[in-house]
Amino acid sequence: MRIAQSIRDVPMYRTSLGPSIDDLSDPVDLTHLPLLDRRNLVESFPRLWMTPSLQTAIHKDAVEYTTTSGTSGTRMPIVRKRDWWQDEYVRTYRYNSLLRHYQVGRQPKVILTTAVCSANVCHASSPSYEDRLRGTTLYLNQSDAPSKWTDADIKRMVEELARHRPVYLDADAFYLATFLQRVERLGLVRDLFRPEVLTLSYELTPTCTRAYIASVLQVPIFELFGSTEAGYTFVESDGRIVRCPELSVVEALPYRPAERIFRLVTTSLKNEYMPLIRFFSGDLVRLPAGAELEGTRIPDHGWVERFMGREQDCVRASDGSAVTPGEIDDAVGAANGTMLYYQLTERAAGDMVLSYVAATPAGVAPEVISGVVERLTRLMGPTGRVAVEAVGSLSPMASGKFGTTRRRATPADA
Repeated sequence: MRIAQSIRDVPMYRTSLGPSIDDLSDPVDLTHLPLLDRRNLVESFPRLWMTPSLQTAIHKDAVEYTTTSGTSGTRMPIVRKRDWWQDEYVRTYRYNSLLRHYQVGRQPKVILTTAVCSANVCHASSPSYEDRLRGTTLYLNQSDAPSKWTDADIKRMVEELARHRPVYLDADAFYLATFLQRVERLGLVRDLFRPEVLTLSYELTPTCTRAYIASVLQVPIFELFGSTEAGYTFVESDGRIVRCPELSVVEALPYRPAERIFRLVTTSLKNEYMPLIRFFSGDLVRLPAGAELEGTRIPDHGWVERFMGREQDCVRASDGSAVTPGEIDDAVGAANGTMLYYQLTERAAGDMVLSYVAATPAGVAPEVISGVVERLTRLMGPTGRVAVEAVGSLSPMASGKFGTTRRRATPADA
């Protein structure tokens, strides 16, 4: 990748690197460059991204503006070429054995996730089917929270799926699981149109939620991993989470290396107007045993064993150590397919409340709950405590996304 060439005229990097930027040459040794995070990007926009090429693109109305969801903090503004995601889908899908056959922009697709205003659509005033159709892609949701869906909303979505007949459904697992549960309760499963393939993205998918979705839809399911800022970096394919290496480099920096847990740092040239160099989104991963890095880089042919959630979403064990959302999900497991989704709330270090929504009216068997509590308590350390409560629903965050953990703020978060 031509990293040096891509960033030389960007004021953001001329400011952070100073005169040394003129000495950069490809291939760049990334370990000599500073890390970026979302705060850096928010503070620098748009002034420090304004290059001659971006000014020309703005003048020609060849760009679109969007923001990140704000799940991990302040919403971050982004500028990129118009219909940028279409190219990103093509770059990503070719690394999945089934998705590579999907014809982006030509075959019908449905997206079910948060209903917010973006560069593509705005769901603020209950738009019509036609208003939510962009090319061959239909945006299904009109509400800012699944708990607000009425029976009429569910019936509308079932009817629109049958009308659009998507080859491909891309969904937030929390929204899709809630929708499918309501479909079952309304007796509409036989009317439900099933796509040929389903991808789950937007946030970490709980194992139990994926198991429930699989039991209802019975179609191939794959997960996509990345960020709005950098695009997709990994895709699930043939049982592994593999790299999407085009125009990007991914580094694995130690977090808890003895347990093979690392921070992901991404360098992405996919957005020519906002190239990201050593960007840390907060993602943690577990590498496979025996994984070999190229310095700090995960090879283009490399893979990760599991995404562990974001560092800012870790809760504290009784000794103050961090417990990742991935470790929590390993402890909860599939819950025998009877748990729809859950959230672990930290009351104090090692003191947790597990709130869960059952998948069926029969609820979750006591022995299943006991096993989950035992594993979670062990994870929280010798003085750990885990209370449990069954609830009718769980609300998403202000961003519209759903988190499996809810941390108690500490002075370090200030």
